[in-house]
Amino acid sequence: MDIISHPTPHHVLVEKPLYTTATDCKKVIDAAAKRPNVLVQVGLEYRYMPSTAKLIDLVKDGVLGRVKMVSIREHRFPFLVKVNNWNRYAGRTLVEKFCHFFDLMRLFAGANTVRVMRLVALT
Repeated sequence: MDIISHPTPHHVLVEKPLYTTATDCKKVIDAAAKRPNVLVQVGLEYRYMPSTAKLIDLVKDGVLGRVKMVSIREHRFPFLVKVNNWNRYAGRTLVEKFCHFFDLMRLFAGANTVRVMRLVALT
C-alpha cells in the first residue's frame, strides 16, 4: 500500500488477491481513491486470452444480444507445483481460479453478479 501513497505517483499492477481481509482491502481502495490519476489494478489475465478477448468484443458490440446468464466450465489438471506451494495456502481454487471467472462474468454481462449457483457431483 505504500506505493499507492508514495509522493511520486506510480501506477500499480497487483497480483491476486489484492488483500486477504476485507479491512485491508478497503484500506487499499481508500488510498487509491485519494489518487484518481493513479491506476491500481489486479492482474486478471484471462480477459486478454485471444479467444476470450474476441468474445468480449462480440458482447460489447452487441453481436450476441443481451447477456442474461453466464456459465463457465474449465477442464484442467490439478494445480501445478509452484514455489513453496503458495497456491495451496492462499485461498486455493477460490482465489486461484474463481476470481478470473467472476471477472469474465462481469465483463460479459456488463454488471455485477446477482446470484450464484453451484452443481456438485460426489461420485
